[in-house]
Amino acid sequence: MLRLQAWNERIRESLWFWPVLTGIGSAIAAWALARVGSSEGTLVGRLLASPEPDEVRPILVTLLGAIVAAESILSSLTIVTLQTASTQFSPRLLRNFLRDRTTQAVLALFVGTSGFLTTLIIEADDTTADLAVTVSVALVFAVVVVIAWFFGHVSQSLRVESMMHTATDEARDAVDRLERWLATGRPAHDATTPVPATSTAVLATRSGYVQQVDTAALLHVAAEHGITLRLVPQLGQPVTEGAPLAWWWIEPSRTSTPPPSSNAVARRVVANVGIGFERTERHDVGLGLRQLVDMSIKAMSPAVNDPYTAMQAVDHLGSILVRLGRLPLGDHVWSNDDAAAVLILPVATYGEFASLACDQLRRYGAREPAVMHRMMAMLRDVASAADERHHLTLRRLVVECGATAQAGVEHQVDRMAVDEILQEILNWFDRGVAPTTVFRNGL
Repeated sequence: MLRLQAWNERIRESLWFWPVLTGIGSAIAAWALARVGSSEGTLVGRLLASPEPDEVRPILVTLLGAIVAAESILSSLTIVTLQTASTQFSPRLLRNFLRDRTTQAVLALFVGTSGFLTTLIIEADDTTADLAVTVSVALVFAVVVVIAWFFGHVSQSLRVESMMHTATDEARDAVDRLERWLATGRPAHDATTPVPATSTAVLATRSGYVQQVDTAALLHVAAEHGITLRLVPQLGQPVTEGAPLAWWWIEPSRTSTPPPSSNAVARRVVANVGIGFERTERHDVGLGLRQLVDMSIKAMSPAVNDPYTAMQAVDHLGSILVRLGRLPLGDHVWSNDDAAAVLILPVATYGEFASLACDQLRRYGAREPAVMHRMMAMLRDVASAADERHHLTLRRLVVECGATAQAGVEHQVDRMAVDEILQEILNWFDRGVAPTTVFRNGL
Protein backbone atom coordinates (compact mmCIF):
# COMPACT_ATOMS: atom_id res chain seq x y z
CA MET A 1 0.00 0.00 0.00
CA LEU A 2 2.77 2.46 0.90
CA ARG A 3 4.55 1.75 -2.37
CA LEU A 4 1.39 2.39 -4.37
CA GLN A 5 0.84 5.68 -2.56
CA ALA A 6 4.48 6.65 -3.13
CA TRP A 7 4.17 5.90 -6.85
CA ASN A 8 0.96 7.91 -6.99
CA GLU A 9 2.75 10.90 -5.45
CA ARG A 10 5.60 10.58 -7.94
CA ILE A 11 3.18 10.45 -10.86
CA ARG A 12 1.33 13.52 -9.59
CA GLU A 13 4.61 15.44 -9.47
CA SER A 14 5.86 14.15 -12.82
CA LEU A 15 5.92 16.24 -15.99
CA TRP A 16 6.65 13.21 -18.20
CA PHE A 17 4.11 10.52 -17.23
CA TRP A 18 0.99 11.85 -18.95
CA PRO A 19 2.87 13.23 -21.99
CA VAL A 20 4.44 9.82 -22.56
CA LEU A 21 1.08 8.04 -22.32
CA THR A 22 -0.51 10.61 -24.62
CA GLY A 23 2.31 10.29 -27.13
CA ILE A 24 1.92 6.51 -27.29
CA GLY A 25 -1.87 6.72 -27.56
CA SER A 26 -1.76 9.38 -30.27
CA ALA A 27 0.72 7.34 -32.30
CA ILE A 28 -1.63 4.35 -32.18
CA ALA A 29 -4.58 6.59 -33.13
CA ALA A 30 -2.67 8.05 -36.08
CA TRP A 31 -1.74 4.57 -37.31
CA ALA A 32 -5.40 3.56 -37.18
CA LEU A 33 -6.75 6.73 -38.79
CA ALA A 34 -4.28 6.44 -41.65
CA ARG A 35 -6.06 3.21 -42.59
CA VAL A 36 -9.62 4.48 -42.35
CA GLY A 37 -11.43 4.34 -45.66
CA SER A 38 -12.02 7.51 -47.65
CA SER A 39 -15.23 9.46 -47.06
CA GLU A 40 -15.23 11.04 -50.51
CA GLY A 41 -18.71 11.81 -51.81
CA THR A 42 -20.41 11.85 -48.42
CA LEU A 43 -21.41 14.85 -46.27
CA VAL A 44 -18.56 14.07 -43.87
CA GLY A 45 -16.15 13.83 -46.79
CA ARG A 46 -17.06 17.32 -48.01
CA LEU A 47 -16.23 18.74 -44.56
CA LEU A 48 -12.78 17.15 -44.43
CA ALA A 49 -9.53 18.49 -45.82
CA SER A 50 -8.79 16.98 -49.24
CA PRO A 51 -5.18 17.64 -50.23
CA GLU A 52 -3.58 16.00 -53.22
CA PRO A 53 -1.81 12.72 -52.38
CA ASP A 54 1.63 14.18 -53.09
CA GLU A 55 0.89 17.16 -50.79
CA VAL A 56 0.02 15.17 -47.67
CA ARG A 57 3.55 14.52 -46.42
CA PRO A 58 4.81 18.13 -46.96
CA ILE A 59 1.77 19.47 -45.10
CA LEU A 60 2.37 17.12 -42.18
CA VAL A 61 6.09 17.97 -42.06
CA THR A 62 5.26 21.70 -41.96
CA LEU A 63 2.76 21.17 -39.16
CA LEU A 64 5.26 19.07 -37.18
CA GLY A 65 7.90 21.80 -37.52
CA ALA A 66 5.47 24.37 -36.15
CA ILE A 67 4.64 22.12 -33.21
CA VAL A 68 8.31 21.56 -32.37
CA ALA A 69 8.91 25.31 -32.41
CA ALA A 70 5.91 25.83 -30.13
CA GLU A 71 7.19 23.12 -27.78
CA SER A 72 10.49 24.96 -27.40
CA ILE A 73 8.62 28.13 -26.45
CA LEU A 74 6.50 26.22 -23.95
CA SER A 75 9.54 24.52 -22.41
CA SER A 76 11.35 27.84 -22.02
CA LEU A 77 8.29 29.39 -20.41
CA THR A 78 7.94 26.49 -17.97
CA ILE A 79 11.62 26.61 -16.99
CA VAL A 80 11.46 30.37 -16.37
CA THR A 81 8.39 29.84 -14.20
CA LEU A 82 10.11 27.20 -12.10
CA GLN A 83 13.26 29.29 -11.74
CA THR A 84 11.34 32.39 -10.70
CA ALA A 85 9.29 30.50 -8.12
CA SER A 86 12.40 28.85 -6.70
CA THR A 87 14.65 31.91 -6.40
CA GLN A 88 12.16 34.64 -5.55
CA PHE A 89 9.73 32.80 -3.30
CA SER A 90 10.71 29.33 -2.06
CA PRO A 91 12.38 26.21 -3.53
CA ARG A 92 9.65 24.14 -1.89
CA LEU A 93 7.04 25.78 -4.12
CA LEU A 94 8.39 23.86 -7.12
CA ARG A 95 6.30 20.89 -6.01
CA ASN A 96 3.13 22.90 -6.57
CA PHE A 97 4.13 23.73 -10.14
CA LEU A 98 5.13 20.15 -10.88
CA ARG A 99 1.73 18.98 -9.58
CA ASP A 100 -0.15 21.55 -11.67
CA ARG A 101 -2.71 19.66 -13.76
CA THR A 102 -2.85 22.42 -16.35
CA THR A 103 0.86 22.26 -17.11
CA GLN A 104 0.75 18.48 -17.34
CA ALA A 105 -2.25 18.60 -19.69
CA VAL A 106 -0.64 21.19 -21.98
CA LEU A 107 2.58 19.18 -22.21
CA ALA A 108 0.54 16.06 -22.94
CA LEU A 109 -1.27 17.86 -25.78
CA PHE A 110 2.02 18.96 -27.34
CA VAL A 111 3.65 15.54 -27.10
CA GLY A 112 0.49 13.81 -28.28
CA THR A 113 0.20 16.08 -31.32
CA SER A 114 3.87 15.53 -32.17
CA GLY A 115 3.43 11.76 -31.90
CA PHE A 116 0.31 11.91 -34.07
CA LEU A 117 2.01 13.93 -36.82
CA THR A 118 5.21 11.90 -36.74
CA THR A 119 3.31 8.64 -37.13
CA LEU A 120 1.25 10.05 -40.01
CA ILE A 121 4.40 11.22 -41.79
CA ILE A 122 5.78 7.70 -41.58
CA GLU A 123 2.51 6.10 -42.67
CA ALA A 124 1.48 8.66 -45.28
CA ASP A 125 0.94 7.44 -48.83
CA ASP A 126 -1.47 7.94 -51.71
CA THR A 127 -4.29 6.25 -49.77
CA THR A 128 -3.95 8.27 -46.55
CA ALA A 129 -7.48 9.13 -45.42
CA ASP A 130 -8.68 12.73 -45.41
CA LEU A 131 -9.88 12.21 -41.83
CA ALA A 132 -6.31 11.77 -40.56
CA VAL A 133 -5.14 14.98 -42.23
CA THR A 134 -8.14 16.89 -40.91
CA VAL A 135 -7.49 15.68 -37.35
CA SER A 136 -3.88 16.83 -37.71
CA VAL A 137 -4.93 20.34 -38.70
CA ALA A 138 -7.45 20.44 -35.81
CA LEU A 139 -4.79 19.38 -33.31
CA VAL A 140 -2.41 22.08 -34.50
CA PHE A 141 -5.16 24.68 -34.20
CA ALA A 142 -5.88 23.44 -30.67
CA VAL A 143 -2.20 23.80 -29.82
CA VAL A 144 -2.21 27.43 -31.00
CA VAL A 145 -5.22 28.21 -28.80
CA VAL A 146 -3.69 26.40 -25.81
CA ILE A 147 -0.44 28.36 -26.12
CA ALA A 148 -2.32 31.65 -25.74
CA TRP A 149 -4.29 30.25 -22.82
CA PHE A 150 -1.16 28.81 -21.17
CA PHE A 151 0.56 32.21 -21.21
CA GLY A 152 -2.32 33.58 -19.16
CA HIS A 153 -2.22 30.59 -16.81
CA VAL A 154 1.50 31.01 -16.16
CA SER A 155 1.12 34.74 -15.60
CA GLN A 156 -1.60 34.06 -13.05
CA SER A 157 0.44 31.31 -11.39
CA LEU A 158 3.42 33.63 -10.87
CA ARG A 159 1.36 36.11 -8.87
CA VAL A 160 2.35 35.90 -5.23
CA GLU A 161 -1.31 35.80 -4.22
CA SER A 162 -1.87 32.72 -6.37
CA MET A 163 1.14 30.93 -4.93
CA MET A 164 0.07 31.71 -1.39
CA HIS A 165 -3.45 30.52 -2.15
CA THR A 166 -2.12 27.25 -3.59
CA ALA A 167 0.21 26.67 -0.64
CA THR A 168 -2.60 27.44 1.82
CA ASP A 169 -5.01 25.07 0.09
CA GLU A 170 -2.39 22.30 0.19
CA ALA A 171 -1.86 22.91 3.91
CA ARG A 172 -5.61 22.89 4.61
CA ASP A 173 -6.00 19.62 2.74
CA ALA A 174 -3.15 18.22 4.82
CA VAL A 175 -4.94 19.36 7.99
CA ASP A 176 -8.13 17.61 6.86
CA ARG A 177 -6.22 14.38 6.12
CA LEU A 178 -4.42 14.65 9.47
CA GLU A 179 -7.75 15.04 11.24
CA ARG A 180 -9.17 11.91 9.59
CA TRP A 181 -5.98 10.00 10.39
CA LEU A 182 -5.95 11.04 14.06
CA ALA A 183 -9.63 10.11 14.39
CA THR A 184 -8.67 6.44 14.00
CA GLY A 185 -6.63 6.62 17.23
CA ARG A 186 -6.90 8.45 20.53
CA PRO A 187 -4.77 11.12 22.22
CA ALA A 188 -1.98 9.64 24.33
CA HIS A 189 -1.67 11.81 27.40
CA ASP A 190 0.83 9.39 28.97
CA ALA A 191 2.75 8.53 25.79
CA THR A 192 5.65 10.80 26.73
CA THR A 193 6.80 8.41 29.46
CA PRO A 194 10.33 7.09 28.93
CA VAL A 195 10.83 4.03 26.79
CA PRO A 196 11.61 1.03 29.02
CA ALA A 197 15.26 0.08 29.34
CA THR A 198 14.41 -3.44 28.15
CA SER A 199 12.99 -2.19 24.83
CA THR A 200 14.47 -3.14 21.48
CA ALA A 201 15.32 -0.63 18.77
CA VAL A 202 14.27 -0.91 15.13
CA LEU A 203 16.97 0.80 13.07
CA ALA A 204 16.25 2.73 9.88
CA THR A 205 17.60 1.08 6.75
CA ARG A 206 17.80 4.31 4.75
CA SER A 207 18.08 8.05 5.27
CA GLY A 208 15.34 10.46 4.31
CA TYR A 209 12.10 11.94 5.59
CA VAL A 210 9.09 10.11 7.00
CA GLN A 211 6.40 10.52 4.35
CA GLN A 212 3.76 7.95 5.34
CA VAL A 213 2.91 5.58 8.18
CA ASP A 214 0.60 2.60 7.73
CA THR A 215 -0.98 2.55 11.18
CA ALA A 216 -3.23 -0.44 10.43
CA ALA A 217 -0.28 -2.58 9.33
CA LEU A 218 1.88 -1.52 12.29
CA LEU A 219 -0.92 -2.26 14.74
CA HIS A 220 -1.28 -5.67 13.12
CA VAL A 221 2.44 -6.26 13.71
CA ALA A 222 2.06 -5.25 17.36
CA ALA A 223 -0.98 -7.51 17.78
CA GLU A 224 0.65 -10.49 16.12
CA HIS A 225 3.69 -10.32 18.39
CA GLY A 226 1.94 -8.99 21.50
CA ILE A 227 4.18 -5.94 21.82
CA THR A 228 3.97 -2.23 22.38
CA LEU A 229 5.43 -0.37 19.42
CA ARG A 230 6.46 3.27 19.47
CA LEU A 231 7.64 5.20 16.42
CA VAL A 232 10.44 7.72 17.01
CA PRO A 233 10.17 10.39 14.26
CA GLN A 234 7.07 12.38 13.41
CA LEU A 235 5.68 12.68 9.91
CA GLY A 236 7.97 14.99 7.96
CA GLN A 237 10.94 14.57 10.28
CA PRO A 238 14.32 13.34 9.00
CA VAL A 239 15.62 9.83 9.64
CA THR A 240 19.25 8.78 9.47
CA GLU A 241 20.23 5.31 8.33
CA GLY A 242 21.19 3.23 11.37
CA ALA A 243 19.36 5.51 13.82
CA PRO A 244 16.35 4.25 15.83
CA LEU A 245 13.19 4.32 13.76
CA ALA A 246 11.02 2.72 16.45
CA TRP A 247 11.16 0.97 19.82
CA TRP A 248 9.20 -2.07 20.88
CA TRP A 249 8.83 -3.92 24.17
CA ILE A 250 6.63 -6.44 25.94
CA GLU A 251 4.58 -5.10 28.82
CA PRO A 252 5.29 -6.74 32.23
CA SER A 253 1.73 -8.05 32.34
CA ARG A 254 2.50 -10.12 29.24
CA THR A 255 5.83 -11.60 30.24
CA SER A 256 4.56 -15.08 29.51
CA THR A 257 4.32 -14.26 25.81
CA PRO A 258 7.24 -15.80 23.87
CA PRO A 259 9.54 -12.97 22.80
CA PRO A 260 9.29 -12.29 19.08
CA SER A 261 12.23 -12.25 16.71
CA SER A 262 13.85 -8.82 16.59
CA ASN A 263 14.65 -9.20 12.90
CA ALA A 264 11.08 -10.18 12.04
CA VAL A 265 9.64 -7.16 13.85
CA ALA A 266 12.24 -4.82 12.34
CA ARG A 267 11.58 -5.95 8.76
CA ARG A 268 7.84 -5.42 9.03
CA VAL A 269 8.13 -2.07 10.80
CA VAL A 270 10.55 -0.74 8.19
CA ALA A 271 8.26 -1.97 5.40
CA ASN A 272 5.29 -0.02 6.78
CA VAL A 273 7.01 3.32 7.34
CA GLY A 274 7.42 5.23 4.08
CA ILE A 275 10.73 7.11 3.91
CA GLY A 276 11.56 9.33 0.92
CA PHE A 277 14.17 11.87 -0.10
CA GLU A 278 11.83 14.82 0.50
CA ARG A 279 8.78 15.85 2.51
CA THR A 280 5.27 15.53 1.09
CA GLU A 281 2.00 17.26 1.95
CA ARG A 282 -0.07 14.14 2.59
CA HIS A 283 -0.19 14.49 6.38
CA ASP A 284 2.74 16.85 6.79
CA VAL A 285 1.07 20.12 7.76
CA GLY A 286 4.44 21.52 8.76
CA LEU A 287 5.54 21.56 5.12
CA GLY A 288 2.63 23.83 4.19
CA LEU A 289 3.48 26.17 7.06
CA ARG A 290 7.13 26.08 6.03
CA GLN A 291 6.27 27.17 2.46
CA LEU A 292 4.40 30.25 3.67
CA VAL A 293 7.13 31.10 6.19
CA ASP A 294 9.76 30.80 3.46
CA MET A 295 7.79 33.15 1.21
CA SER A 296 7.51 35.73 3.98
CA ILE A 297 11.22 35.52 4.83
CA LYS A 298 12.20 35.90 1.16
CA ALA A 299 9.89 38.91 0.89
CA MET A 300 11.61 40.64 3.82
CA SER A 301 15.13 40.02 2.50
CA PRO A 302 17.12 43.12 1.41
CA ALA A 303 17.05 41.89 -2.20
CA VAL A 304 13.23 41.91 -2.33
CA ASN A 305 12.18 44.27 0.49
CA ASP A 306 8.46 43.54 0.24
CA PRO A 307 6.98 43.55 3.76
CA TYR A 308 3.38 43.53 2.51
CA THR A 309 3.89 40.07 1.02
CA ALA A 310 5.09 38.96 4.44
CA MET A 311 1.94 40.40 5.98
CA GLN A 312 -0.20 38.46 3.49
CA ALA A 313 1.66 35.28 4.41
CA VAL A 314 0.90 35.96 8.08
CA ASP A 315 -2.82 36.13 7.26
CA HIS A 316 -2.68 32.73 5.50
CA LEU A 317 -0.73 31.22 8.39
CA GLY A 318 -3.48 32.35 10.73
CA SER A 319 -6.15 30.51 8.74
CA ILE A 320 -4.16 27.27 9.02
CA LEU A 321 -3.56 27.72 12.75
CA VAL A 322 -7.30 28.16 13.28
CA ARG A 323 -7.97 24.79 11.67
CA LEU A 324 -5.18 23.14 13.63
CA GLY A 325 -6.64 24.55 16.85
CA ARG A 326 -9.66 22.27 16.47
CA LEU A 327 -7.64 19.04 16.27
CA PRO A 328 -6.61 16.79 19.19
CA LEU A 329 -2.91 17.18 18.47
CA GLY A 330 -0.05 15.52 20.33
CA ASP A 331 1.04 11.88 20.50
CA HIS A 332 -1.64 9.34 19.62
CA VAL A 333 -2.26 5.71 20.52
CA TRP A 334 -3.78 2.90 18.47
CA SER A 335 -4.74 -0.37 20.14
CA ASN A 336 -6.72 -3.51 19.37
CA ASP A 337 -9.91 -4.50 21.13
CA ASP A 338 -8.33 -6.22 24.13
CA ALA A 339 -5.47 -3.68 24.38
CA ALA A 340 -3.01 -6.54 24.02
CA ALA A 341 -1.23 -4.57 21.29
CA VAL A 342 -0.44 -0.88 21.42
CA LEU A 343 0.97 1.46 18.77
CA ILE A 344 2.20 4.91 19.82
CA LEU A 345 2.93 7.51 17.16
CA PRO A 346 4.44 10.97 17.81
CA VAL A 347 2.36 13.88 16.53
CA ALA A 348 3.35 17.53 16.76
CA THR A 349 1.56 19.62 19.37
CA TYR A 350 -0.31 22.81 18.65
CA GLY A 351 2.48 24.79 20.27
CA GLU A 352 5.02 23.26 17.88
CA PHE A 353 2.92 24.17 14.84
CA ALA A 354 2.33 27.70 16.12
CA SER A 355 6.03 28.18 16.86
CA LEU A 356 6.91 26.95 13.37
CA ALA A 357 4.58 29.57 11.92
CA CYS A 358 5.89 32.44 14.05
CA ASP A 359 9.43 31.98 15.34
CA GLN A 360 11.51 32.52 12.20
CA LEU A 361 9.09 35.08 10.86
CA ARG A 362 9.31 37.26 13.96
CA ARG A 363 13.11 37.10 13.97
CA TYR A 364 13.44 38.09 10.31
CA GLY A 365 10.67 40.71 10.59
CA ALA A 366 11.86 42.23 13.84
CA ARG A 367 12.87 45.49 12.13
CA GLU A 368 9.54 46.00 10.36
CA PRO A 369 6.80 47.23 12.73
CA ALA A 370 3.94 46.56 10.28
CA VAL A 371 4.82 42.86 10.04
CA MET A 372 5.06 42.54 13.81
CA HIS A 373 1.75 44.34 14.25
CA ARG A 374 0.10 41.93 11.84
CA MET A 375 1.63 38.89 13.55
CA MET A 376 0.35 39.90 16.97
CA ALA A 377 -3.08 40.70 15.55
CA MET A 378 -3.14 37.33 13.76
CA LEU A 379 -2.33 35.48 16.99
CA ARG A 380 -5.12 37.34 18.77
CA ASP A 381 -7.58 36.44 15.98
CA VAL A 382 -6.49 32.80 16.07
CA ALA A 383 -6.98 32.74 19.83
CA SER A 384 -10.53 34.08 19.45
CA ALA A 385 -11.38 31.23 17.05
CA ALA A 386 -9.33 28.39 18.56
CA ASP A 387 -10.02 26.33 21.66
CA GLU A 388 -9.28 28.04 24.97
CA ARG A 389 -6.69 25.41 25.83
CA HIS A 390 -4.39 27.05 23.25
CA HIS A 391 -4.67 30.57 24.66
CA LEU A 392 -1.61 30.23 26.87
CA THR A 393 0.53 29.13 23.91
CA LEU A 394 -0.75 31.95 21.70
CA ARG A 395 -0.28 34.52 24.46
CA ARG A 396 3.32 33.39 24.88
CA LEU A 397 3.93 33.89 21.16
CA VAL A 398 2.40 37.37 21.32
CA VAL A 399 4.76 38.29 24.16
CA GLU A 400 7.73 36.94 22.20
CA CYS A 401 6.70 38.91 19.11
CA GLY A 402 6.41 42.08 21.16
CA ALA A 403 9.78 41.57 22.83
CA THR A 404 11.49 40.83 19.51
CA ALA A 405 9.94 43.89 17.89
CA GLN A 406 10.88 46.19 20.77
CA ALA A 407 14.47 44.99 20.48
CA GLY A 408 14.64 45.15 16.68
CA VAL A 409 12.68 48.30 15.74
CA GLU A 410 15.01 51.25 15.39
CA HIS A 411 12.86 54.31 16.08
CA GLN A 412 11.35 55.15 19.42
CA VAL A 413 7.96 56.10 17.96
CA ASP A 414 7.68 52.68 16.30
CA ARG A 415 8.62 50.93 19.53
CA MET A 416 5.91 52.87 21.32
CA ALA A 417 3.35 51.77 18.71
CA VAL A 418 4.41 48.15 19.09
CA ASP A 419 4.14 48.37 22.87
CA GLU A 420 0.66 49.94 22.61
CA ILE A 421 -0.65 47.13 20.44
CA LEU A 422 1.07 44.51 22.60
CA GLN A 423 -0.63 45.84 25.72
CA GLU A 424 -4.04 45.94 24.05
CA ILE A 425 -3.74 42.33 22.91
CA LEU A 426 -2.51 41.18 26.32
CA ASN A 427 -5.46 42.98 27.90
CA TRP A 428 -7.73 40.94 25.66
CA PHE A 429 -6.03 37.70 26.68
CA ASP A 430 -5.99 38.53 30.40
CA ARG A 431 -9.17 40.56 30.93
CA GLY A 432 -11.20 40.24 27.74
CA VAL A 433 -10.82 43.95 26.86
CA ALA A 434 -11.50 44.42 23.14
CA PRO A 435 -8.51 45.91 21.25
CA THR A 436 -9.02 48.95 19.03
CA THR A 437 -5.71 50.04 17.55
CA VAL A 438 -4.71 46.67 16.12
CA PHE A 439 -7.58 46.54 13.61
CA ARG A 440 -6.66 49.89 12.04
CA ASN A 441 -3.11 48.84 11.21
CA GLY A 442 -1.65 47.46 7.96
CA LEU A 443 -4.09 48.68 5.29
